[in-house]
Amino acid sequence: MEKKSERSPLKTYILLITYAVLLVMFFIQKNEIFGVVGKILGCLNPFLYGIVIAYILNMPLRFIEEKIFPKLFKKVKKRKPHLEHGCAVALTMLLAVALVTAIVSVFIPQLVGSVVVFIGNIEGYVASLEIFVNGLAERFNLNEQLWQQIQDTGAAFVDNIVVTLQGSLPQILNTTKNVMTSVFGGVFNILMSAIISVYLLYHKEKLVGQVKNLFRAFLPEKITSFLLETGRYANDIFGKFIGGQLTEALILGVLCFIGSSILGIQYALLISVIIAVTNLIPIFGPWIGTAISTFILLMVDPVKALWFVIFILVLQQLENNLIYPKVVGSSIGLSGLWVMFAIIVGGGLFGIGGIFLGIPLCAVVGKLSSDYIGARLKRREQCRAEIPKTDEINDTETSDA
Repeated sequence: MEKKSERSPLKTYILLITYAVLLVMFFIQKNEIFGVVGKILGCLNPFLYGIVIAYILNMPLRFIEEKIFPKLFKKVKKRKPHLEHGCAVALTMLLAVALVTAIVSVFIPQLVGSVVVFIGNIEGYVASLEIFVNGLAERFNLNEQLWQQIQDTGAAFVDNIVVTLQGSLPQILNTTKNVMTSVFGGVFNILMSAIISVYLLYHKEKLVGQVKNLFRAFLPEKITSFLLETGRYANDIFGKFIGGQLTEALILGVLCFIGSSILGIQYALLISVIIAVTNLIPIFGPWIGTAISTFILLMVDPVKALWFVIFILVLQQLENNLIYPKVVGSSIGLSGLWVMFAIIVGGGLFGIGGIFLGIPLCAVVGKLSSDYIGARLKRREQCRAEIPKTDEINDTETSDA
């Protein structure tokens, strides 16, 4: 026993020295370490992309398995779950391939064409806008000096935007070309990611069971139960939020395209894409998309821009009172203040991805914090209940006396 007590301080010192040496080596060689980690992650890109694809496609897969197949096979006496699961995975992948093919072959070329035409004709749109505004000034007899200042400020602002857009056109085309080149150059990674996602979708129950067994084998039971419960809650929150936001953005984009086409608004596809994409950002997104689209239409046709604003206001009311409660609902459980906090902090740290994923992550952290605080308060109340009150102690001492 004495030998063990003599050796334990030596082991502690050795561990501390080893930790200090490793820490110093990390800071000295951090660039090389990050380079190695980057290479490892680069090799794992197909697996990471496959996991992301599988997580997103798991939402329509569950809908097919839980909503469609039970109605199709309700009259079948001997159902085969494995066969149905395989058919659901195959149908999900076919729908995903069809959607990607439609976007690449039809949607993107039209969108790029609209952007190129708009930037090419922007000087003519600015001249038309100036004529329209000058007509309004003459009709309402605005002060010439004040109007000249407003006109000069607006002209300078528009000129800066025109120069920026025209200067960025080659960059936009080069970026599109580089993206398409990288996409075609990374066909192998895309195919590998798709294959991995199919495997993950087909064997998801088995893989989840293996992870649970791994936790139970190497972690204490309390930590295992905490991790599994947190994982279930996070999966539920992220799934509902991502699926709800994507579905809502798609619905709004389609409704905006239909309404813009009926009103005869030019660049209806471009504007609908802007509205759908910006609507993925809660609170601020709809206003950002409306401002950008209105500015584009002001240069093309100011009267149509006014009709577009009225249409978007009606559409936003429809979204707030009907679409959002039905599609997204109260799955997040965050107040407006915490949603803004998640958007600002997430966007500042991780950009667009942080804005989109910051809200469900904040909801998960809030749920864990709430549970932890509730458990501590409950323990304190129990401790207070176990402590005898002062009056009861005095009464007991008096009766003993």
